[in-house]
Order: sequence, then C-alpha cells, then structure tokens
Amino acid sequence: MGAVKRILFITSVSIIIIILFFRILIALSPLEYSSHHTGTVVNTVMHIWLAIAIAFTLTGTLRDKDNTLTIVFKILLTLLASFLAIASLVVLSFLNMCNSVNKKTLYHNKKSASVTIVVGEYGCGATDSGPSVPGVFCVRPVMPGLNWATRLDTLAIDTRQWVSVPDR
Repeated sequence: MGAVKRILFITSVSIIIIILFFRILIALSPLEYSSHHTGTVVNTVMHIWLAIAIAFTLTGTLRDKDNTLTIVFKILLTLLASFLAIASLVVLSFLNMCNSVNKKTLYHNKKSASVTIVVGEYGCGATDSGPSVPGVFCVRPVMPGLNWATRLDTLAIDTRQWVSVPDR
C-alpha cells in the first residue's frame, strides 16, 4: 500500500507543477488559445485537476504514526497550498484576459495555409478604460487549440511567400 501512496503523491505533485508551468507559459509568451471556447475548456479542466491533485498530495504527507495535531496541521497546510495555487491561477487568468478580437485574415502562407497574417484589435474588454489597439499578427498553429501569435510589421511582409485573402 505504501508504493501506491507514493505513486499518487508523486503524480499529484507532478500534475500541480505541470499545470502551474503551463499557465505561466501561456501568460508570459505569445501562445494563445485558438478560440475563446478552447481556452475556457482547458482552464476549467486545469482547475479541476489542480483541486484533485492537491487533495491527493495528502497521501504523501499523512502518516499512520502522526498525532492528531500533526494531521490537522498537515491538512490545514494542504488547504493553504490549495488556496495559494488556485489564487495564482486566478491571477494568471487576469493576466491572460487581454487578447485580440475582431480578427480578420489578410494573408495565408503559400507553403502552409494554416499560417496566417491577421489584423485584430488588442483589448482587455471591460477591464480596460481605453479603446482597443489595432495590430497585425502572424499566427502559427503549434498544436490543435494552441497558436503562436506574434506582432508583425506590415512593411516586413514578403508578398512572394503570402497569398492575399479576399474580403468576405
């Protein structure tokens, strides 16, 4: 039974680290979800798994020989860790609240049609007091549901590599 507890504990800690790393990566890099729906689903799943993983860390911290005070202290410490982890995810969600809206595709790459140049307005919705800032971005799919979007200078677009997308 000790081996099962150890595996649960190590798996739980690994899940917590992976979730926090991924959230920090999304917040601090040009990675973005391909749609608002994808982001909502991924974030919901991550929050649920985080709560489960934190609860399972108790399998590695509680011991049979622990007295009642130690058990209560470890449970309270786990609850505090849960609160801090979920609070950090909420803060990271606020950092990731701003995004491009009203995207319109201008070009797609001749070699890879999934790589596009889009114009969009970058804004923070109701949390922003100013108007949205228009910008041009090169959007490259990294994997299904996840894009790498970088701001692009329109003068640097080599029209030999790109095909113009007609207005619809």
